[in-house]
Amino acid sequence: MMMPGDPSLRVRIRTLAIVAVVALVASWRMMPSQVVPADAPAVEASGARVMDGVRGVVGDGAAGAARTIGSDAHARAVQYVVDQLKAMGVTAELQRGEMPSRFKRSERVQLVNIVAPLGVGPEGAAESGGRDLVAIAAHIDSVPGAPGAGDDALGVASALEAARALRARAQANGPFAREVVLVITDGEELGLLGAELFCREHQLAPRIGAVVNLDNRGTSGPAFIFETGPDTTALAEIMAARVPHPRTTSLAATIYEWMPNGTDFTVFREAGMTGFNVACIGSPRNYHQPTDTPENVDPLTAQHMAQTALALVEGLASVPVAETAPTATVSAAESPAAAVPAAASPQSAAPQSAAPQSVWFDLFGFGVAHLPAAWMRLGALMALAWTLFGTVIALRCRWVRWSGILLSLGAAVAAIAVAALVGWGATHLARAAFTDESLKGMARQQSWIWPHGYLWICAGVTLLGACIALALRAVAVRASESLVNARWSHVIVAMTVWSAIALAVAIVAPGASVVFMLPACLGAFMLAVGALAASRMLVAWPTVASAAQAAFAAMLVAAIIWLPLEPALADAFGLSMLAVTAARGALLALLLP
Repeated sequence: MMMPGDPSLRVRIRTLAIVAVVALVASWRMMPSQVVPADAPAVEASGARVMDGVRGVVGDGAAGAARTIGSDAHARAVQYVVDQLKAMGVTAELQRGEMPSRFKRSERVQLVNIVAPLGVGPEGAAESGGRDLVAIAAHIDSVPGAPGAGDDALGVASALEAARALRARAQANGPFAREVVLVITDGEELGLLGAELFCREHQLAPRIGAVVNLDNRGTSGPAFIFETGPDTTALAEIMAARVPHPRTTSLAATIYEWMPNGTDFTVFREAGMTGFNVACIGSPRNYHQPTDTPENVDPLTAQHMAQTALALVEGLASVPVAETAPTATVSAAESPAAAVPAAASPQSAAPQSAAPQSVWFDLFGFGVAHLPAAWMRLGALMALAWTLFGTVIALRCRWVRWSGILLSLGAAVAAIAVAALVGWGATHLARAAFTDESLKGMARQQSWIWPHGYLWICAGVTLLGACIALALRAVAVRASESLVNARWSHVIVAMTVWSAIALAVAIVAPGASVVFMLPACLGAFMLAVGALAASRMLVAWPTVASAAQAAFAAMLVAAIIWLPLEPALADAFGLSMLAVTAARGALLALLLP
C-alpha cells in the first residue's frame, strides 16, 4: 500500500520493472536458442544427430516398445549402440553378468553393459594405473510400458554424440590428458544393477576417477547439472570455465542429497568417483509413461544435453589426474566390491558426503558463480550484524519504534505461515482434482503431481503467497504510528528474517544457503549504509528512501538467483509441495520496497 508523499514509490516501480526484465531474461536464456543441424562438423555437438540417436535407440513401429531386460527391443537397442560405436572406429565390449533383483532378491537378473574406451587419451593410457580415466554414462533399459525416449534414450544418444565430438577433437587437436570411457549401463530401472555390476567386476572401474552421468525425468527443459562429486571447488571451476550454457545450482545438489532416490551416479559416487549428474526434468508427466516417445522429446533439450555433456567430459579429461582426484573416503581402487556393498540399496538411501567446499549458481546460463562454502555462515552473521547496526541507528534517530518492529515482525511471520497453510490446502485440492482411479496404483511415481498446466498453477500459488504477504504488510502499515516507522520496520524485519534463514540453512545445509545469504547480505549492508548516511545527513534522499534502497538491493539479487530456478523447482516438485511454493512467494514479497 502506498501513502501520499511516500518516496519509496519510485523505488518500488523500479524494482517491479527490473524483476520483470530478470524474468524475461531468465526465460530467454532457459536453453540454447537453436539446434545444430546433423551436417555440422563432428567436433560440434549436434542436437539433430542426438534426435536421430534417440529414434535409433527407441526404434519405430513394433521396435518402439519398452526396453525391458530380455526383450527384443532391448537387444536391438544394444546392437544399435554397438553399431554406432563401430561406425566411429570404437570397439565396444559387452560386459555380461547377473545381479540379484532389488525387488525380488530370489531372482537373478541377466545384464549387459556396453563399455568402450574412446581412444582420446594419451598413448598407452590403457596400460597406465591410478584413477586416470573419465567416464560418460547413461542407461539403456526402460520401465515396462514406456518407450523410454527421455529416460534414457536421450542420455544414451547424447553420450554417443559427445563421444563422436571428443574423438573428432582429439584427432584435430591432439589427445586429452585423460582417456574417456563410454559406459552404457543396464538394469538401472531395476535398482541401478548395471552400474553396480560395472563397479564390482569390470577391470576399468577402479581406474575411473570421474564420471558424467546422463539420466532424465522428463522430455523437455534444460539439461540441469543437479548433483556433483564431493570435490565441489574443482567441479565448480570446470562448470564455470567449460559449459557454454550452464544450468546448475548447489541448492539442487543439496536438495537431491536429502531425497531418498538415486541414479547410477549414486553407485559411482559410492565407488569413490567424482563428477557430475545431469538430467532434464521438463514435461515430467511423460516420465515412465507410454508418452515417453521421441516425438515428445524437445530437440532444444537434446541440443543442450549434448553440449553440456561434451563440455563436462572434455573439462574433466583435460585436467591432469592429480587436480581432479576424488576426495571420497571409500576407495574402489583398492576394493571395488567393498566400495558398493551387495546389501546396500542406492535407490533407498542418498549417498553420504562431506560438506561442500563451494556453493554455486548459474547466471542465466551466461556462466557459473561460485563461492567458498565457508563464507556462507560468515556472510549470514555479517548480514545480521549489519541489520542490527541499521536498527540501532533507526531507533536512535527515532525513525522506528520497537512497537513498529514487533508489528512488522508479526505480519511477516503470519504471512509466511498463512501462505504455507494456503499452499498446503492447494496441494490437497490438486491431489483431489488430478487423481483418478487409473493413477491410484501409481502412487510411487506420483503422476498426479504433473497434470497439464502445473507450471501455471505453481506460478499462481507463488503469486498468491506474495499477495498474502503484501496484504498483511498493508495492515501493518495502517496500524503504524507513521509512514517512516512502517517502512523502516518492514525493511528491518525483512533483512532479519532473510539473514536468520540464511544462517540456519548455512549451518544445516551449506550448499543451499547461497540463495538466502547473498540477498540478505547485500540488503543488510545497504540498510546499514543508508541508515548511517541518512543519520549523518550525507545524502539528499529522505530516510524512507534509504530503507527502500536496501529492500531494492536485496530484491534484485534474490530475483537474479531465484527466478531462473522457479521452472526447475516446479518441474521437480510439481503440485506436491505447494506449501513451500506459497511460503517462498511470501518470503520474496518481504523484499519488495
